[in-house]
Amino acid sequence: MVTVAAGVAIAGPSLAADLPPGAQISAINNSDAVNTVDDPASSAQAQIAEAEAQAKAARKTAKVATQAANKAKRIAAQATGHALRTRSSSDVRTAQLAQLAAKKATAKMKAAKAAAKKATARADAMRASATRATGQRGFTASPSAGASTTSDNNRSLVLELANQARSLAGCGPLSYNSQLERAAQGHAEDMQKNNFMSHVSHDGRTFDQRIRAAGFDGGRIGENVGAGFSTPDSVSDAWMHSPAHRANILDCRFNYLGVGYALTGGYWVQNFGA
Repeated sequence: MVTVAAGVAIAGPSLAADLPPGAQISAINNSDAVNTVDDPASSAQAQIAEAEAQAKAARKTAKVATQAANKAKRIAAQATGHALRTRSSSDVRTAQLAQLAAKKATAKMKAAKAAAKKATARADAMRASATRATGQRGFTASPSAGASTTSDNNRSLVLELANQARSLAGCGPLSYNSQLERAAQGHAEDMQKNNFMSHVSHDGRTFDQRIRAAGFDGGRIGENVGAGFSTPDSVSDAWMHSPAHRANILDCRFNYLGVGYALTGGYWVQNFGA
């Protein structure tokens, strides 16, 4: 299953070719031409709204599961009472089946309630994070921030491949930025540790909040993520074969890049800035 997203993390069918089995990629930026998201807060609010909708749906599922469990318990109680009165083997069997159904319904209800609690906590965390971040973002690029190159071989190759593609497209090269790397590496490790892939952190922070928290204050930012790739070449190739990810790499307005990766699980992150 491959997920591709752009602008405000709107999921759509993948156009990337020949991905490894189970691999996924996703892209986002805070000023996408198609979605005209010029305000970073708009991206955050869209993701918060999506999380709140998911939490609402989970709570509805939990409510339905609770009603079903309560009904199953009533039926089981009635069947058990009837079996005690009649002592009929068939009634006893019916009561046993009803008790089993009630047990399964109760387990389903508990799972649904746990999922609803988790989804609600996630949405609450995202809202709280957005509130804390209000007024803390700067939008003046810092050309001197970070380093222009990286000595790490994997990061160097991702940077080199991106700059090769940009050169062919007529864009200037990306300079390496340690602040963007800090945001990218933290997110790669977060996805690996918690076994997920998203532009929203496990603690509810959006991609722009993570980048700002790392100290990067440029106005235009973007992010490509991937999971299930064993090498820089494979993930870079997948990104370049997907229109949304390619658009970030070949966006001539970007001039900084930071790369993060966690080889277990094959998690990769490109953070772009201008």
